[in-house]
Amino acid sequence: RVPLGREQEVLESRPLGLGGYDGVAMSRTPGWEGLVGGDEHLGVTYDGKVWLFASEDNLRAFLRTPQRFARQKLPVKLPPRALKVAPAELLERGERGDLGYMEQGLSNVICAALEA
Repeated sequence: RVPLGREQEVLESRPLGLGGYDGVAMSRTPGWEGLVGGDEHLGVTYDGKVWLFASEDNLRAFLRTPQRFARQKLPVKLPPRALKVAPAELLERGERGDLGYMEQGLSNVICAALEA
């Protein structure tokens, strides 16, 4: 386990497994719903990387069979990281990547409406 109080030091010294997403959640829940960000306080080192988890249960599952979860691959297109910003504010700021955030966020809403 990553020692308490040394999380930042460990996170800066090693790459993140699966980009910081919880590999156990990914294997249990298909699609973007399974792409859950891990908590830096729930991390372990394995195979030269730091693996983060959303829950203590997921961390324990990883420790039982780390090779099962460590061999997963992230999807090519990842969902946008959660931003608490209004769409109008994104357009005003004009920052790079904001249109991609809006496209992915709106596509989720449209897909959910079509499936309802």
